[in-house]
Amino acid sequence: WSRTDSYSSYPYISSSYNHNATTGGAMYMYLSNSGSNHTHFTLPAIDTTQFHANQLQVIINGLNSYDGYVEGFTVGVMSNPNNWNTYVPVDTIILPSTTGVWTEYEIPLDSYNGNGAYITVAAWTTSSYCYPYLDDITVEMIPSCPRPDMLQATNATTSSVDLSWHERGGATDWIIEYGPVGFTLGTGTIVNATSNPFTLTGLPSSFDGEYYVRSVCSSTDSGDYSRYSCRFSTTQLAATLPYSCDFEGAEANAWDIANGDQTNKWFVGTATQNGGTHSLYVSNDYGISNAYTNSAISYVWAYRTFVMSAGEYAYSFDWKALGESANYDYLRVFLVPAGDDLQAGHLPGEASTNSFATAVPPANWIDLSQKTTAPYTLNQQSTWQTVN
Repeated sequence: WSRTDSYSSYPYISSSYNHNATTGGAMYMYLSNSGSNHTHFTLPAIDTTQFHANQLQVIINGLNSYDGYVEGFTVGVMSNPNNWNTYVPVDTIILPSTTGVWTEYEIPLDSYNGNGAYITVAAWTTSSYCYPYLDDITVEMIPSCPRPDMLQATNATTSSVDLSWHERGGATDWIIEYGPVGFTLGTGTIVNATSNPFTLTGLPSSFDGEYYVRSVCSSTDSGDYSRYSCRFSTTQLAATLPYSCDFEGAEANAWDIANGDQTNKWFVGTATQNGGTHSLYVSNDYGISNAYTNSAISYVWAYRTFVMSAGEYAYSFDWKALGESANYDYLRVFLVPAGDDLQAGHLPGEASTNSFATAVPPANWIDLSQKTTAPYTLNQQSTWQTVN
């Protein structure tokens, strides 16, 4: 292993974090995105008389250690470990925004066309700084029947969704396993697919699920399931008017919630309420309490679909939202036109109309918060209020 000491003393092995042990360390990749700085480390040379870099894949665990910056790393190959100009990046990994959470990545090097022998990992950011940690690195041959990757879910209806993925080999048959979010592989529903994309049917409405897929390359060669699942949600059966919901009964389950990997998430539970026993609220401990981490930037939404003909409507809702100041930690309420993508579960890199990384609503959303001055937010209230 080697490094070029081009940016201070980074990278170095730190004991602040580690992936699979209570003691030990991980590679700390601090980088300032200014000038021509770069932080990288290089693995021992591979024996190119036995195999080439494009026959290999790298398994690596990454962690974002500081909230507020876009952090990541690239994996590539160098022909000269002492000359940064010979570095050819193959893939860029953007780490999830949730701090302190390890995620495992599989990076195939099959797109590399050079003769370099030195697999290299470099810090990457579009922000001012990044603070990633990397640990438990494995280099292995790309299997004869590779795992699919880049899973997506689109075109959801009340009972179906289109699933697609990147086939890394030559397979034309696949096995899909799906279930509710968080299900354990081996306990889900198995479906054989002969097309990519594939339309998964027979789903219940407002179903929040996820799926894995593996390739069947031949009658004797099946690959492993995709390293990651992809979440999907079927759409709601639209509510009729007049409408009322106090989150006490079955109607609460008809609401869809989009939390992504954010620290603060929406839940329906009993931690706080305005009459009755339940409400819809934000929590940093999976609904146990109404506690909120104000040092973690989180954008999440909950929604319900309605059929509305042209006309005039009256509405009301009860709310409370304290927040640390008038400009942070707030609630907004919108009327969103049909066709906008509000489905939960979009992961980093997946296509979505709306993003877990921005607080700027699309221009066609109609604000129902009844605030008359910018930023039109509901907050600074620790007791229940009513909007009419």
